[in-house]
Amino acid sequence: MRTKYLEVPDDEQRENARREVNSTAESVKRDVQALAEWLEKQPHLPNFKDEHVLSHCLLNSKNSLEKTKRRLEMYFNTKASLPEIFLNRSPFQKELETQKNIGMFVPLRKLTPDGYRVVMLYLSEEVKTAHHPSLDDFFKLNQMTIELMGKLDYPKGVIVIHDVANIAMPLVVSFSSHLQKLILLTEKAISVRYKKLYFCNMSQAGEILLSIGKSLIKKELANRIEILKNLSDICQYLPKEIIPREYGGEELPLVELRDLWFEEIKNNYEYLQSTEKYVTDLSKAPKDFAATDLSGMVGSFRQISVD
Repeated sequence: MRTKYLEVPDDEQRENARREVNSTAESVKRDVQALAEWLEKQPHLPNFKDEHVLSHCLLNSKNSLEKTKRRLEMYFNTKASLPEIFLNRSPFQKELETQKNIGMFVPLRKLTPDGYRVVMLYLSEEVKTAHHPSLDDFFKLNQMTIELMGKLDYPKGVIVIHDVANIAMPLVVSFSSHLQKLILLTEKAISVRYKKLYFCNMSQAGEILLSIGKSLIKKELANRIEILKNLSDICQYLPKEIIPREYGGEELPLVELRDLWFEEIKNNYEYLQSTEKYVTDLSKAPKDFAATDLSGMVGSFRQISVD
């Protein structure tokens, strides 16, 4: 699959990413084959053979086959547990078009010089009202973004910028009732290596939400959070050519990048639809198997690595 939106890593950048986790193109090919064969032998897991997605998951697991297996199982478990997030994901439905205009995560087009993908949270002023759409639509749209990035992209990791200026107390109340689902999606269902998490334009409501979130996530991830005082401070850490112009950068405004990325999602609708079938079959799970549930617990597995 090709992308019209993302500037994807070239061969040298991919090789550098593999080198950092002590792998090569040859070893990745061998390990991806081993992962596909392992999945095929698990009666409760789907027969998933997408080489690019598996190699990306392997990279995010720091070239550990066992970590990759755990990530894959947790991912398919979570999909089985949350059909309201992972099924019926057409970007052409009115609800997701509305959600796009209210809030979503937007991957920026250009990579950092060292090969990381920057993702920004877009939130319009509409989120300040009490009558915003279901957070399930927000989660659904962002899972579509993550899955599509997993198919199209191959960065070393992800840097996330959260502009929380428009977060108000009604949204905090809504998120508080969805926190278990949010943590489950963030730490169980996402094959991502977080490099850094920036927060800017902190409102009182944003500070409350961040405080709650930090108390629930792993310490390693919480330690990667940095609060910026001003919008333009982000350009002290990242090149201006990557950052939208309203944040002091030289890129298109974030709302225009949002619309371009949403078109990319629409262009890849068939792929996203084809992945909905890849879930854990609980009826075939081992007797001692414990599926992911909304309390955020997964069998005997620990939470996924953030590095």
